Amino acid sequence: MLPVVELIAQNVLATVQGITTAAGFNYNLTAARHKRTGDKREHLHAIIIQNDPEDVTKTPNVKEWHQVFRVGVYIMPAEADPTPIDTYVNLVRADIEKALMADRYRGNNAINTKILDPNTEEDDDSVTTLVVIHAEIYYRTAEIDPTVNAK
Repeated sequence: MLPVVELIAQNVLATVQGITTAAGFNYNLTAARHKRTGDKREHLHAIIIQNDPEDVTKTPNVKEWHQVFRVGVYIMPAEADPTPIDTYVNLVRADIEKALMADRYRGNNAINTKILDPNTEEDDDSVTTLVVIHAEIYYRTAEIDPTVNAK
């Protein structure tokens, strides 16, 4: 049985992979979870990075967690693309926030999803921009078993 946090991570990945124009979004994103061997840097490709969880337990017999996932999307348009980088950043950010908030319960594995302050990073050569959306997910597990949802 998978830990609840892994089910949530899989849900976040599937949610971002579902961002397509056919589904009503502005762009077609590709997505993968962060790998030790390196991440693909390509236009409109998202990398999902899981931060360390924060224990916020207040209830007996359960473990309560705030888990932040960072969704970083590379913005690397072709040189001939007249679209301003800010437009890409704004639309990509809106797509990700909309997708993540469509199911704030992460497939019934979480209590809530909250979007935190985003940030934008740019390479020194100004060729690659990375927009990062931070999603904080609150969930509970049984105190003695992280595979048991204590929602």
